[in-house]
Amino acid sequence: MPFSASLGLFTPQVLTIAALTVPAVLIGAAAGRAAIHRVSQRQFEYATLAATAVGASLLIVR
Repeated sequence: MPFSASLGLFTPQVLTIAALTVPAVLIGAAAGRAAIHRVSQRQFEYATLAATAVGASLLIVR
């Protein structure tokens, strides 16, 4: 963060957007904690691989 701050990357607009996303991050963390016991390791790995494949294909296409 010190390097980003010294480059002037923290503008009021960026800080406002970051502050607005705090509730979504907290809700996501709570949902993740609730789901961790309901999802098996194998299901998690398949979902992670599928999301990675979709993301990689979108990067290639664009």
